Amino acid sequence: MKKWLGLMAFVLFVIAALSYAALFIGSDELLFMAVMVSAVGFILGLFAEKSSYKWISLVGNGLILFVAIVVPMFVTTFIWNTP
Repeated sequence: MKKWLGLMAFVLFVIAALSYAALFIGSDELLFMAVMVSAVGFILGLFAEKSSYKWISLVGNGLILFVAIVVPMFVTTFIWNTP
């Protein structure tokens, strides 16, 4: 079962990466889907057995979550704080 969790986390990473890449061509409604799929993939990757799928999905999904949530929160709070 844990073997399949790594593969599912990797597939969710690919889906999240594709939907996040669609943001660059103007599909803003896919951001929420990319973040949710990436969060689910990150959680599944935590419970997967040690394999390359696990590490690729953890790093990839973590990077998507970091870029989509943490970076905008940091920028709007500390850098862009004047109207």
